[in-house]
Amino acid sequence: MKKQITTHRILWTSFFVDLLDVVMNIGVAILTHSVVMLSEALQGFADLLTSGFLLIGYSRSKKRADGEFQFGYGKEIYFWTLLSVLAMFFVTATLSIVFGYNRIIKPEPIINTPFMFAGFAVAFATNSYACLLSIKRLCKNMNSKNIWQSFKRSALIEVKTASVLDLMGTLSAFFGIIAFIILMLTGDYRYDGYGALIIGINIACMSVVLMIELRSFIAGKSVSSQTIKTIKQVALATRGVRGVSDIRTMHQGSEKFMLNIDITVNDSLTAHEIGVIIDTLKVNLMSAIKNIRYIQVELDN
Repeated sequence: MKKQITTHRILWTSFFVDLLDVVMNIGVAILTHSVVMLSEALQGFADLLTSGFLLIGYSRSKKRADGEFQFGYGKEIYFWTLLSVLAMFFVTATLSIVFGYNRIIKPEPIINTPFMFAGFAVAFATNSYACLLSIKRLCKNMNSKNIWQSFKRSALIEVKTASVLDLMGTLSAFFGIIAFIILMLTGDYRYDGYGALIIGINIACMSVVLMIELRSFIAGKSVSSQTIKTIKQVALATRGVRGVSDIRTMHQGSEKFMLNIDITVNDSLTAHEIGVIIDTLKVNLMSAIKNIRYIQVELDN
């Protein structure tokens, strides 16, 4: 049976890939004296920290509601994701750019170059695998084969962050390989620094993309227009509902959202009959859309 791609599996895969990157790249950086490999190790360390934050946030966001947090802990994933993105931007990107710039100004010879190439090859393979898992999860969640549209529309912010992390690792290894090849062909050790500089800029740009995406969820982003359409269709198909005058939603974590819906019913109905309609509507909505955490139904008569 095909193994299911869950958010839990994706986050742990990303964590172990980052752990492997850190151990391997530190060893290769020591053996080769390469600053681009040091940048790879720094990126791996920051990615490991970021993956750890995501795992903590995902775990805490699953806690049940209590007296202090009556709507649950779903939004806590945004806080831990923000810490992850800030670590990526201010630690990894900054150090990679600084190390790369210093190596360009003061190039130094690289030794044991086969280890350097092997390190990049392994990093490219492992990060590509982790990135592919994240992309499959996003596409499956949105029932779409369009990767960019799935990324834009999906509310799985922790999977998005993991996918960006692994994409950065893949691209960084790719740019490192290119820099390594040029270095071998030209003998110009400044390309070691150029590789680290490109990696740092790449990380900074990806971090900004995630910050913009995260801001919308913190501010209270609604669900997709397709989900709104489905909510309206289910409501209108419920016996006793004459119309839907307003639908308001807000994401309550990565896979859940809150719904407030205003409906109209026949004025001649009794309070008991109206109560039955509202209860039936809630059951129908929860059955049709699994990601609803709370439903508030209001009459607009």
